[in-house]
Amino acid sequence: MLKTDSENPEANHLAGLVWFQRGKFKQAVDLLQHAYRLKKDPAIASTLGQCYYGLGETAKAKELLQAALKEDIRNPTNSFLLAKICLANGSGAQAERFGLLALEAGMDTADLHHLLGQAYMLQRKYVGP
Repeated sequence: MLKTDSENPEANHLAGLVWFQRGKFKQAVDLLQHAYRLKKDPAIASTLGQCYYGLGETAKAKELLQAALKEDIRNPTNSFLLAKICLANGSGAQAERFGLLALEAGMDTADLHHLLGQAYMLQRKYVGP
């Protein structure tokens, strides 16, 4: 489909998703960047942000994940990754805020609760909400 319509954002997004799901983030980024230029869609921003996170480019990941979160708060992965980025940067309050958003969006994992515990400890909060 990309050969016949390389300007189709959905086709570029789907092809990027295939590379993303295989853990080939660099290959996915090219397709997803093109898709995002064509259509500012939160799902594309989310996947692109996750790719940049996987590549260790947290500044780009944060920007895209926040853009995705601004448009669609229902994807807990966006909030969770933002919480991880904030925690790694030493911002316990922001990590807590994003972690609680992930919890509200339906994520209820041990990793999330561990992250929230780390965020509380960083803020010297010894009792969570």
